[in-house]
Amino acid sequence: MQTNNTLAILTEEQLADLYDWICADGILQAQKRLAQPSPHGFGLNAHRNTLSRFFHDHSRRDHRQDLVEIESMPVNPADESRLLSSAQTILAHTAYRLSFTAAAPQVFNQLSRTLHRHRIADLKEAFLHVAQQQLDIARQRLALQRDFLAEKKRQFNFNAAKQAALHALKIKTVLADKTIDLEAKVWKVNDIVFGPPPPETDPSPTATSNQ
Repeated sequence: MQTNNTLAILTEEQLADLYDWICADGILQAQKRLAQPSPHGFGLNAHRNTLSRFFHDHSRRDHRQDLVEIESMPVNPADESRLLSSAQTILAHTAYRLSFTAAAPQVFNQLSRTLHRHRIADLKEAFLHVAQQQLDIARQRLALQRDFLAEKKRQFNFNAAKQAALHALKIKTVLADKTIDLEAKVWKVNDIVFGPPPPETDPSPTATSNQ
């Protein structure tokens, strides 16, 4: 790993520890710990900008490794959700690392907005999924309602035909009557098949008076 002259004296293991300190406690605390003598630190004074550049270089290297791992995955439509999840994880880790340093606030803000847009997109996708489910349920209910109405109509037609068959002679007599018009014949057949309508009642109360 390439680094500046100040940190060049550290071993790979020590550099890894320094990176972990920055991730865990931030640059300022890592700077103080680095200056402490062994075993708490490495007895090395380093400027904050030096630690910030080291941190970003190390983060970019890890980020490139993550991208290589994702690109090495087989391109399969069934794995798209897994690829997106991995990309979101990388963004989250990168934002987490940058949150411990103020060296690149614009980059951190861009990553934060990206994560926010991904969350909004996930919520929209979930909403559309629920809406699609509700639409499917509504279509199923409509199909059931149509089937129900079709069955009721079939039963009505059957019952009407049955009553017409049972009263065929009466209906034939009505239809042969030449003294009434067609509309009157229809109403008489209706009374034969379905029965006469209930008698009408006067809704007004009967007035009584006492003289």
